[in-house]
Amino acid sequence: MSFSRWLMANGKSEEVERIYRKMAEMNGLEISDETIRIFKELNVIEPANKESLDQKTNEKRPIEQVLHSSIIMIRLLICSFCWLTNTFIYYGLSLNSVAFAGDKYVNFILVAVVEIPAHFLTWLLTDYIGRKATLSGSFIFSGLFCLAIQFIPSGIKLE
Repeated sequence: MSFSRWLMANGKSEEVERIYRKMAEMNGLEISDETIRIFKELNVIEPANKESLDQKTNEKRPIEQVLHSSIIMIRLLICSFCWLTNTFIYYGLSLNSVAFAGDKYVNFILVAVVEIPAHFLTWLLTDYIGRKATLSGSFIFSGLFCLAIQFIPSGIKLE
């Protein structure tokens, strides 16, 4: 809704109408001109309300809002943990690829080349099964494969 409010505030009501019609079409709904008019009226902020809205948003800075909201704080901590864990594992595996058996240059190139289809696969999976399932599944599989490496004997040569 905030994007449509920005468009309305900048006098781009035709684009707002196009977006609303596309949203209705994607959701399989029929939309009338009266409904579009009501949506447009809901997104118009009167000057008096705009001043009170600006005062409310200026009361608390974003950091204060995060610190005072337990839900946002928990989400911030979880996202930070996932980001930190992902970064350590990614760089740990990438930089440790030269320690595998075989030529260290070939190993590093293979690790880099594997990323190309991985990016496309991630993009497709995110579109089809969603962000949460893709992220959770990749974390689970990565963890399982990292644990499985411990059970592979070190004296075996692959030819």
